[in-house]
Amino acid sequence: MTATREQIAAALMGKPVSPPHYSAIGEFLVEFSQLEYIVKTVYFLAIGAAQDAFEASTTQPLSTICTAMKTLCPARYGKKNAEHIITLLNKVHSMNGERNHIAHAYWQQGAAGLVDQFVGHNKMAVVSKYQDVEEIKKVTSRIRPLCNDILDAYLWLNATQNMK
Repeated sequence: MTATREQIAAALMGKPVSPPHYSAIGEFLVEFSQLEYIVKTVYFLAIGAAQDAFEASTTQPLSTICTAMKTLCPARYGKKNAEHIITLLNKVHSMNGERNHIAHAYWQQGAAGLVDQFVGHNKMAVVSKYQDVEEIKKVTSRIRPLCNDILDAYLWLNATQNMK
């Protein structure tokens, strides 16, 4: 028996994702972009780059910026002083993995509910963990406090350095 185009399309595409999920995914992505911008701005300020270099420094992937800052901060502010911001950057790096999952998952409304299939880099297993819209909202709710913590940590580091 040969399947019709409609049968193949139904099997491959399923039902559309629900509007609450669209909203939660969109809110997460907007909030995360703010986190990314803050981390890149703090990096730009920490390296003391000229204003015209800001755009060039922000084109780097977030994981690259986090890695560079984890090297820069101890060298510039001292290992003990940099511990807190390094802990925060590790949280950003971890959250970047969640961003990759939410942003790049194959979202589909399946028979049992929402399916978010994601195959990460160098991983063969398909991971599905954001079927409940509340899970996406929970991850999103951690972003704004992390933004504030990073700004506070950077300002504290600068104040500490200026007191010397």
